[in-house]
Formats: sequence, structure tokens, C-alpha cells
Amino acid sequence: MAEMPVRSGQGVAQAIDGKVYVTSGLIGEGSHQKLFHVYDPKSNSWRRLADSVVPHPNAAAGVIGGKLFLAGGSG
Repeated sequence: MAEMPVRSGQGVAQAIDGKVYVTSGLIGEGSHQKLFHVYDPKSNSWRRLADSVVPHPNAAAGVIGGKLFLAGGSG
């Protein structure tokens, strides 16, 4: 698996239609991030998506009707 473009912790990931969507949580010593990436296992590649509106470290995530929902977090 290709390495994520940005290493982070406390993010969330969910799969939709065979791709994995990942929001970044914290980078380094607690720098809250709004980064959003998608991983495509068929091409073994990551693509950066538009940033989220607010940071979501320690959030909960779920997929309903093919859409990703994020709730909470400590940002």
C-alpha cells in the first residue's frame, strides 16, 4: 500500500465504493489539521481532496447512503 502523503494521528477512515477516505487529525505535537485524502487500492494511490471546514481529531465517522458523515472531535 502506498504511504499516505501526510502522516497524522487521531484521524478517521471509512470505505465507500472500494475507496478509503481519511481525514487527518493531528500532526506533530498537536497541530490540528483539516486535510482530507482518498486512497484507491486499484491504482495504489492517494489523492488530496478539499480540506474539511474544521479539524476533526478524535471524531466519529460513518457511511450512510454512500456519503461520509463526521461527528464530534476535539478541534
